[in-house]
Amino acid sequence: MDDSILLTIKDMLNIDAGITDFDNDLIVLINSSLSTLHQLGIGDAQFRITGNDEPWSQLLGDKDNYLESAKELVYLDVKIVFDPPTSSIVMEAYKELRQEQQWRIA
Repeated sequence: MDDSILLTIKDMLNIDAGITDFDNDLIVLINSSLSTLHQLGIGDAQFRITGNDEPWSQLLGDKDNYLESAKELVYLDVKIVFDPPTSSIVMEAYKELRQEQQWRIA
């Protein structure tokens, strides 16, 4: 659970860890998603990532049972904006998965 949040999301987006060209964009989108997680009861309101140094354990604290749900929600939030699918059917599926994860976390 000590994996870097940024590196995990980059891996899920199939972006090599050594490629840093998109890091600033990804960090903004990830932090936005972390705000959503906080509203759902996960993480501190002040928690933000600034690079590769922030692990999931720092975000989740004692709520480590939400690890996979948190990863999926952050991934979907970032994917929908950063690398949206060309198919509207796939986009709707992503949005439905996102809503389901939010419901399960809440």
